[in-house]
Amino acid sequence: MTSDHSHHHQTEQKNGMIVRDPVCGMRVDPQTTTNHLSHDDHDYYFCSIGCEAKFTTAPSIF
Repeated sequence: MTSDHSHHHQTEQKNGMIVRDPVCGMRVDPQTTTNHLSHDDHDYYFCSIGCEAKFTTAPSIF
């Protein structure tokens, strides 16, 4: 994953930060979500298992 757009929406700062789901753009609390994965040395957080699945299928488009 090399897109600056996706990295912009998904920061790796987790202490008290709210991040954006790279698929739908919803705000996600990395401390409470159970939908998380690492890709190309970046951590990504998702609002739902559905968004995580979409990202997993085609991460290059997000």
